Amino acid sequence: MNPSHPATKNASNIIPLPKHPKVLLKLPFAPSESALSPKRGLHKATLIKTATVVLEIPGRVCPVSTFTFRLDGYPALNLADHIHLDRGDTIKLYLQGEKGSWTFKSYSPTDTSRPGEIDITVKLYPDGQNANMLKTLKVGQDHIYMAGPWKCKQRLPCSHAYLIAFGIGITEIYPVAKQLVKDGIPTTILYINRYREDVCYRNELDEMSRDKKLLFRVMYMYSREDDGVSSLASNEFSGRLDSATILQEVLGLKESGADEKASTTSTSSKNLLPPRFLAIGSKPMMRKAWNCLDDLGYSRSQHELLQSL
Repeated sequence: MNPSHPATKNASNIIPLPKHPKVLLKLPFAPSESALSPKRGLHKATLIKTATVVLEIPGRVCPVSTFTFRLDGYPALNLADHIHLDRGDTIKLYLQGEKGSWTFKSYSPTDTSRPGEIDITVKLYPDGQNANMLKTLKVGQDHIYMAGPWKCKQRLPCSHAYLIAFGIGITEIYPVAKQLVKDGIPTTILYINRYREDVCYRNELDEMSRDKKLLFRVMYMYSREDDGVSSLASNEFSGRLDSATILQEVLGLKESGADEKASTTSTSSKNLLPPRFLAIGSKPMMRKAWNCLDDLGYSRSQHELLQSL
């Protein structure tokens, strides 16, 4: 990622999508597209700041950092017009190794409010290829490439939104929750980590829970916390999301969508909106969450909060 590297020395602000075996979308450069679009190729973005969100605890907690990039060539671009955090939009970061090979990964931006800048918050796993490459970037000197947004989504109407965040998945869940509460929709977050120290945005989540207590609540679950149950707060739980019963107890869900079944026999309740759900994390964790929800009668096809356009 050194600018003097032969592969990046003469890089322009926009380059074609690399011929990577995992890159399925290979569209030609399209000048008529909006400034930030995958159809324009990859956009050069220079690292301008880093900040620590979660401190590392060796052998226990991986650090979390926010990387702020400047989209080169578009200093006044309002990225919020293109990337909708409240609908779970994601972008891909493309990094080029020393041998010229490309690696890429999808991320949920955490801030697009400043013109021409974008924040990406990343959990820096010791064996993470992208994480290790991001850690080597030098502020003000090195750059990456990005493209997006990908898989733009719409939010479906609901009576109550239940958001399940696994680990760093909170970066996508949090802005969705803020918009739901702003729109007056009752919202519950179940935020699952290994340890207390893994939690990101605790102050912000707890503050929103206090200020918007009629609309918002947050529940924390720790899968490896070894403290006694008596030391946990009323909205903290020790355990794993490994059964529908656990999910039902923590979130207080009604089984099998009883309200919706009742609506089929009551003309006055036909317009009742269903509860909807969103689970963000690794694919196995998301699959586990939806399996539990399906056991309670909430299928993903009918109850997912955000669906692709």
